[in-house]
Amino acid sequence: MYPNEKLPGSALLKELRKVVVHASAETITTDLSLSPFDSDELSKILDLIGQLQENDHGGYDAHFICVIARFMRYFTRAKFFNFCGLPAARLSADQSVFTKEKRSNLILALSWAFNVALFGAPESHMNELKRVWVDRSINSPRWKSFNNKLISEWSGITIY
Repeated sequence: MYPNEKLPGSALLKELRKVVVHASAETITTDLSLSPFDSDELSKILDLIGQLQENDHGGYDAHFICVIARFMRYFTRAKFFNFCGLPAARLSADQSVFTKEKRSNLILALSWAFNVALFGAPESHMNELKRVWVDRSINSPRWKSFNNKLISEWSGITIY
């Protein structure tokens, strides 16, 4: 069963370190990062990798492999959902790889009416949701940022 003794833990750890460094560079250089983690989480992961490398004695350790596999799962899923390596790959978090469906005129009229009645709040929240939820998948760091923004907005409105 998994984790298997035949897995090269040191090589997998080196590969994970490279992936995390790449994701860190991407989150630092762009606001449209496809990384499943934000910069704070990536720095914590790098610290954890450093601790794992210090404690790596070349032998097999199931916990060691399990930690590596857990993080690699997040990164490989992100690569899969963003079509990494394919000609139609998603290169930024805002980019959709599918064609957009047209909405009916009734829905457009109703959404415009609600938007006017609620002073533009639905449209601003919808634009933020479109940044977070692209092609029916959520970008986790953007979701956390969106939630924090809503919490602070609602805490300012709430009467205690």
